[in-house]
Amino acid sequence: MMLIKKDVLCVIILPWVVFHLSLLLPIISPEYEHVNFEYSLFFFVLFFIFYAFFIFGLQVKSKKAICLEVDSVVKIFLFILIIALVSRVLDRFLIRAPSNYFSISSYRVSREAGSNIFSILSVILFPVAIFLYNKIRTVPGKMLSAVNVFFFFSISFFLFDVVLSGSRGTALVVFVSLFFDKINKKNIIFFGSAFVVVSGVFFIFRFQSLTEVESISKTLLYLSSVGYSDFVPASDFFMSMMQESDFRLLYFSVVQITQYIAHGFFEFAYVYNTQPIVQFDPSRLIPQLSKISSFNSYLERENLYYTLMGTLYISFGAFSIFASAIIGLGLGFLYKRSVLISKNAKGVVFLSVFMAPFVNGVGGYDIHFFLLAIYIVSVVRLKNKYVQ
Repeated sequence: MMLIKKDVLCVIILPWVVFHLSLLLPIISPEYEHVNFEYSLFFFVLFFIFYAFFIFGLQVKSKKAICLEVDSVVKIFLFILIIALVSRVLDRFLIRAPSNYFSISSYRVSREAGSNIFSILSVILFPVAIFLYNKIRTVPGKMLSAVNVFFFFSISFFLFDVVLSGSRGTALVVFVSLFFDKINKKNIIFFGSAFVVVSGVFFIFRFQSLTEVESISKTLLYLSSVGYSDFVPASDFFMSMMQESDFRLLYFSVVQITQYIAHGFFEFAYVYNTQPIVQFDPSRLIPQLSKISSFNSYLERENLYYTLMGTLYISFGAFSIFASAIIGLGLGFLYKRSVLISKNAKGVVFLSVFMAPFVNGVGGYDIHFFLLAIYIVSVVRLKNKYVQ
């Protein structure tokens, strides 16, 4: 009989508890016009297959391993970290230098130049360096003392660059890859609350940077009912709170994260019922593939979240059923492999599965580079008298 561990049940059940709680909160008014029985059944089937193959993937065994001395792994780690850091510096300060390093809009303009070999190297190698560090940092001895400062300097620069580029999601993935092991039952409420507030504040900062709107009050009221929130607009109750309260920023942070959690389900429903999928476009799942893709955009509502299953449907149409099985199997396999690295690596796979009912938890936020790094690093085995 297959036994399912508590953490696996948690990563499957918890996001749906969060999703349904978001719908019950009186601060949004979801619009169910496009949520019919056919869509709901298709949505359920895709996720059922995804989770079934995720659980099956936990049972897949792999004995592939490369055994290396700890000293050798430390040297490889330093080499990779140096290449990643130099590549990011060259990309940011020479090749795609923004006109204003403290302006998100300037960063986005600089990225229109397209990717280059250095940007690709940095985005691939930094996650590998992070998980190599996770793997070797618990080894006793002095071998790591000299590189700790350099590692945190490099990662701080990487994280700072990510934040200034306007990506909250990627910043969250980096945070989980470094500090997930610090989260427990005693402080999870604190971390969760801090994330909601910081996310809301950052969203406002990003919006003002991109639009040059100065009035925070007007910004909050505008953002509560447009764009990504069209199908989950702020309720009249919430709008009255915003008009009369001195805690507008806090209230907005809560409604904004609630809308982000809920709106993917409704966006997927809209696409499913109004726009037949007529092309095969994997770049919807992995955005970087758009650099080599010649597909034209056909969605009426672009650049929104459609849940992971919605993204698969937009990418592969009827074949999304098979895609959900393959991705579920792969994430299950990685979830098991991540244990060989650290709790932080496990946390990144947990985050990927957890986000599936809300956003593209495989290709969004550059998380696929972290998932790839987890597989690469999990193959490495340490040989040392301190390591069992």
